Amino acid sequence: MRVNSHLRWWVNFAAMQAGWFACVLAAAHGGVRLAPIAALLVIALHLALSHERRGELQVAAVTLLIGAAWESIVISTGWLHYNDDGAIVPWWIFAMWPMFSTTLNISMRFLHGRPWLAVALGAIGAPLSYAAGARLGALTLPHRTAALVLQGAGWALILPTLMWLSLRLSPEWRLQEPTMRR
Repeated sequence: MRVNSHLRWWVNFAAMQAGWFACVLAAAHGGVRLAPIAALLVIALHLALSHERRGELQVAAVTLLIGAAWESIVISTGWLHYNDDGAIVPWWIFAMWPMFSTTLNISMRFLHGRPWLAVALGAIGAPLSYAAGARLGALTLPHRTAALVLQGAGWALILPTLMWLSLRLSPEWRLQEPTMRR
């Protein structure tokens, strides 16, 4: 399906926001097993609008692997607890990582070629997102400061890495690779 780039940006941004809220609110209100459905709908919409599905699936897979590893580390600290379904990494969190990957080449494309901006956005944006998830009741932060500092530090590395990988794995965007900015 062909969609102009401005509309695609807005659809991508809105879908991710709606998916995030659906997952978090479902987890907060006992629907942890339903939350992945929202993420899958966002991913399906993204793939339907994608010109290069294989590359975008590769981006989603790599993001999922990095996310599962990161969440395992975070969970092992005990500094935050997810409302979960008994899995090592709760399914709703597991599903949010590939859903997040749908933004890397579209609504977060402005970060391509700007690794320091990605570092800053990861360091600030991730703790805000986790704090919001806690306020909405999807997780608890028994060690709030430590958990948020850990998320900021981790995402300061994760986001620029994901941006770099997304650009290289999806041929749709590699053709439009931006020049490196300082």
